[in-house]
Amino acid sequence: MLNQWNNAFYNALQDKNYAVFLHQFVRFSWLAGVYIVVAVYQLYLNQMLQIRWRRWLTERYLQAWLADGAYFRMQLAAGETDNPDQRIAEDLQLFVSGTLGLAIGGLRRW
Repeated sequence: MLNQWNNAFYNALQDKNYAVFLHQFVRFSWLAGVYIVVAVYQLYLNQMLQIRWRRWLTERYLQAWLADGAYFRMQLAAGETDNPDQRIAEDLQLFVSGTLGLAIGGLRRW
């Protein structure tokens, strides 16, 4: 739609047709408004999906880490473990944002 608008707009400029120019200017305002609404909604849905997926994965990984005293055994065995709960949250954030970025980027190109 933007390519069609672009063609009509620049044809109106070339032909010095003021009425068509105004019509295309109003049309662009509507196209820009719709695009902004869609872009904001897309960003909202993307962030909502990230938050829900991160929350679900974080709960699963923390439950596994806290189950059967794994945290205690890990402290005795490794000794160098530093803030594993924070590392889980950071790693899951990187995983989810990267995976969604790849998936949504692939869908856009398709």
